[in-house]
Formats: sequence, structure tokens, C-alpha cells
Amino acid sequence: MATIANHIISEARRSDLPHNPARLIQPRYIVLHYTAGTSLAGSISHLRNVRYNYHLLVDRDGAVTQSVPLNVGGTHAGVSNWKGLNSLNSHSIGICAANLGPVTRFPNGQFGWVIDSRPIQMLTQEQVDMAQHYNGAIKDEYWEKYPPEQIAAIRELCSTLVKAYPSIIDVIGHDEIAVGRKPDPGPAFPIQDFYDLFPNRKTDTGSIYEVKSPTLNMRRGPASTFELIGELEQSQRVFVRSVRYRVVDDRAKKTKWASISVNENLTHDGFVNIDFLQRVSV
Repeated sequence: MATIANHIISEARRSDLPHNPARLIQPRYIVLHYTAGTSLAGSISHLRNVRYNYHLLVDRDGAVTQSVPLNVGGTHAGVSNWKGLNSLNSHSIGICAANLGPVTRFPNGQFGWVIDSRPIQMLTQEQVDMAQHYNGAIKDEYWEKYPPEQIAAIRELCSTLVKAYPSIIDVIGHDEIAVGRKPDPGPAFPIQDFYDLFPNRKTDTGSIYEVKSPTLNMRRGPASTFELIGELEQSQRVFVRSVRYRVVDDRAKKTKWASISVNENLTHDGFVNIDFLQRVSV
């Protein structure tokens, strides 16, 4: 088990990234990300250049690097919302895994990126998952797998953080709090396998809403053009998880589409138009 002293993980490597040491937080969530890069060292160098940060970064072999003290706000979440709470940077610790995210399948059966019209081949079939993103909007079917060593290291970090910071109640993906903006950590990350580390997560319901129309369509993605996957009945109660963003002129604005859960497990069930919901409790 990792140990924490003065908000620093003793066993982690150190590679400080720009941050504001006066911006103290009491973390409520752990937010998971991926680097979208080929090497962790390259990603850290890029982050330093663009003055962006995560608290912790985990390489593919499970090695952990800390870049921001755990009691200081980072910049990892950006424009974000979760269960009525905005600006998750002020309420969370960011963990970022070295991972490419979505990749392209090339005719020779390998996988990788296309950069300047040139394929960069890096992964084999065994290193890739075929999956569709839960938000329905990501068309990529292939995602880099997270190696077991990396998953184990992230799980240990989450367990350590929950014990050190009792205020932490849940783990969430960047793609859950920034729908329409970010796809990480993506469908290859088994986030539901981490829920057992957060026994209080089911107390974090946020506001409860009721359907205020005779029926309400629930869709695969956050727009009326997506596949219909269910219908909600009038007065049915639901939990609103997060509201989708639309990026216009580099500015993210909330839309009328929200990720909801229809029961108290609080996992994503589909998207609905929030104009047809009425809040019944805070």
C-alpha cells in the first residue's frame, strides 16, 4: 500500500508541473484520464509546455509520478459538471494513465495513429479493445487496453487516497464530467470495477428529478438524432449525472442533454432532454 506524507505519495517519482500552491482543496472525487500520448515522459514534457497538470500520472508498467500536491487544485478537469456541481478542479484529484485512447486499425492488422497522413504503428490486436464509447458520439471502435500493472497501480492509488482523504466519495471519468468535450478514460478502462473502493458513492445522488411529460425518450447519445433506447413515464424519478457541453468558438456551453441514471446504482443509463425534467429534491 502506498503511503502519503504532507500530501505527497512517498513511493512516487516527482516531476512537478505548473500549479497554484495557494489553491487548496478538500477533494470529493477522483477523476480518471488518459494522456493520449505514446510515452509518459513525452506527455509530461507537453503538459509542462502548455501549463496543464494532473496530480498523479501512471505509466503503462504501473510506475507512478506525482506532479501536484494532493491538497492543491489542478487543471485536469477543465470545464466540467457533476450532479449539479461545476468546476471539478476545485473538488477532485486527477489521475492520468499513459494511454493512446482511440486508435486506427491499419490494413496489416496493427493499430496506431495517423500523423500528417503517415500511419504510426504501435499496437497489436492483443493490446486493443473493440468498444463503443458510452456517450454514443465517439465513432472509434478500437481503444488501447490498459495493462494489468497499470490498472493495479491505479486501484492501489484510489484505495490509498480514500483512506487518506475521507472526504473522497467516488471515482469518475473525465468523459462523465465533460460530456461532449472529452472521451477519456474511455470504454477500455474498467471504471465500474473500482466502485467497491468507494462505499459511500451511493449517498452521492445529487438532485432528484421527475419526468414532467407523458413520456420521455431516452437515447443512446446526447441528441435527438441518436438511437432510442427506452421511454420514461410521467412522474418517474431519475438522477441527473451530468449535462453535455457543446464547444463553440473554443468555448464550452451546456446543452439541454443530460446523462441520467434511472435507479440508485447511479451508473449511466442514457441521455434525455432536461427540459422535460423537474427537480423535486436538492
